[in-house]
Amino acid sequence: MISPADIDRCVTAAGEYGAAALARRVTETMKRSDSADFSAAAISRENLWFMETPQVFRISQLREAYSAVAGRNLTVTDEVSALEAIHAPVKLIESLHPNLKITTPADLALAEAILR
Repeated sequence: MISPADIDRCVTAAGEYGAAALARRVTETMKRSDSADFSAAAISRENLWFMETPQVFRISQLREAYSAVAGRNLTVTDEVSALEAIHAPVKLIESLHPNLKITTPADLALAEAILR
């Protein structure tokens, strides 16, 4: 469901900055809970992003990042996290189009509904 224009914007930014990833700004109200799952505090959504794909990198940086991750026995959830482990900057490119992440069967059903 990704827009070709968003892919192009990421590739262009990665060419300029060395690494770039599509992301969307957090717009929902964020809350931190206590250990019993009661609302405890609001979290500012300023400078918070939901990561999307594509994530585009220079291959040399990505190899260095994963080597460091393996050498330090770190767990990362995506390539951006791997680059953060070596303090390499990754430019976030704001997603301008729907780019639904398909992780669960419910996500697939939602994507099917959107595409209809």
